[in-house]
Amino acid sequence: MKCDELLKKLKKVGWRQIRQNGSHKILRNEHSPETIVYHITEAKKFQLEQQKEFFNKQDKMSKYKLIVEKNKDGFWSQVEQLPGVFSSGDSISNLIDNSKEAIELYFEETGKHGKRIEFELVMDIQEFFKINEFINISSLAKRIGMNSSLLRQYSKGIKFPSLEQVARIEKAIKQIGKELSRTELQPV
Repeated sequence: MKCDELLKKLKKVGWRQIRQNGSHKILRNEHSPETIVYHITEAKKFQLEQQKEFFNKQDKMSKYKLIVEKNKDGFWSQVEQLPGVFSSGDSISNLIDNSKEAIELYFEETGKHGKRIEFELVMDIQEFFKINEFINISSLAKRIGMNSSLLRQYSKGIKFPSLEQVARIEKAIKQIGKELSRTELQPV
């Protein structure tokens, strides 16, 4: 659903823009306790029922799951715990900054107060390999002990891995991340 279509539908059911801050718009409905915060260039379809369930709870979390997708303009995200909070950016770093801004605006508008904001990036295998296209699939498959053709099919969405396979892939990727973070480069 395109942003304009979404806004028309929301206006028909009583949602009104109450504020715009930078690249985010804030919507409210006088008949509902929810607040919707979204990034202007990348609004996507969302479910108000999920929002109602969450917004009635007090938000005490400090770590948010950021569902990430790559598109032709950069990256798009939705905060899993706040279904109406969307953002976008031209890099992962920019996306994280914009998502923090969107959450802060959400807290400001709802009167709720959050703790320090941290993110756990969540994406499917296809998105992971799209975003991290520099990863050599054959080398990763060898490290996991998986057939490289099978991993390539997972990365392209031709086949879909079981939860066990996803866990194996994720474990190897996190292990590589730990190894890289302990590496210090020296000039020659």
